Amino acid sequence: MQIKIKSSSVCLLLIFLSAFYQLPVVKFNLTFVSLTLLPFFAFVCWYKRLAIKVGFVFVISLMLYLVFVTLYFGWEGGSYSIINIAFYLSTLFLLRVSVQYYSFGTCFVAFYFGSLLFYTYELISRFYNVFYEESVLVSSFYVLKMNGTVFNDTNVVGLNVLFLFIMSMSFARSSAGALNHQLNSFYFRLSQLYLFILIILTFSRAAIIIAFAYCFYLFILRVNLVFKFIFLVGAFFAMFFIVNIISEDTSFLSRFSIVNNFVVFIYNMGFTEFLFGVGVLSWTSIYQIIGLDLSRFDFVGHLFFFQMLAFGGVIFLINFLFILIFHSNSKSGLLLFCVYLLLGLSYIELFSYMFWGMLAFCSIYSSCYFYRSNINECIL
Repeated sequence: MQIKIKSSSVCLLLIFLSAFYQLPVVKFNLTFVSLTLLPFFAFVCWYKRLAIKVGFVFVISLMLYLVFVTLYFGWEGGSYSIINIAFYLSTLFLLRVSVQYYSFGTCFVAFYFGSLLFYTYELISRFYNVFYEESVLVSSFYVLKMNGTVFNDTNVVGLNVLFLFIMSMSFARSSAGALNHQLNSFYFRLSQLYLFILIILTFSRAAIIIAFAYCFYLFILRVNLVFKFIFLVGAFFAMFFIVNIISEDTSFLSRFSIVNNFVVFIYNMGFTEFLFGVGVLSWTSIYQIIGLDLSRFDFVGHLFFFQMLAFGGVIFLINFLFILIFHSNSKSGLLLFCVYLLLGLSYIELFSYMFWGMLAFCSIYSSCYFYRSNINECIL
């Protein structure tokens, strides 16, 4: 008896498994697979005569640029996080091959439910560590944020799950035909509700506020003009209540300290460092290069622009801006960037695998789903 495995099935399985990318056990292996697939991706593009989006070229140049800058200042253990961008490239390659055999919806749903399983595991392991370990005392909700098996801080979980939640809602709203039926089914909607609960259970305030704001926005779109006015007035007065609460929050107030530190950081950077950055190094190494005392700068990595200037300088900012511009033709892609920048005012991972993975899905969705009369003419 012989078992035949189709290459398309292998691709779909890899897309499902890529949802588990940040598991410590498999992360290095998937990084290796991502880099290995790049030559094959280039070959497929050449063989199929596929056009390449300019934004995709900027993504590649961004990755290569940061690799060279990081190598120049000295590679560290934490520097491997830049390879997360390769996840975007490998996901794009897998999608390119898979959509020739499966629908976009099948590929997205495979990644979606794989991610759902992964973050369910993260939630269970985190709560198990808190409530079943005698050494952990639940003194505040911060205990529920910092005792995960996979991540040190659930802000990472919050932003990843938020990206997945908002993109699934966006694809469901803008899709048509079979994909619309697939993403608007009762069971998929039920899974989105579960995803929303996962966001709340991360206790990441930035992710929770943005998730509620997005749901409120979708609700406003569905009601008539009178109700829109009433809800908007109510939201305006509710803002005063919210501001009054967060004004006493030490975590919120620390953001002003971070902004002040950001100004000092830029002031102390040399012209070369300001232009090129210092690469993806530990913050201890970065401050040694800049010549600042790390003990005077708390939570330095929280701000999005702080990280961008420190790692890649103005050149990185310009490169990232071009990626934004060339992906802005997709409403889902533009929404993804907006959420990314909003989260970056509180906490962000510059190389969040979920962001780059969702960006890959947005790229394929905007170029192939609505123009799939000839799949070989789709633009990456």
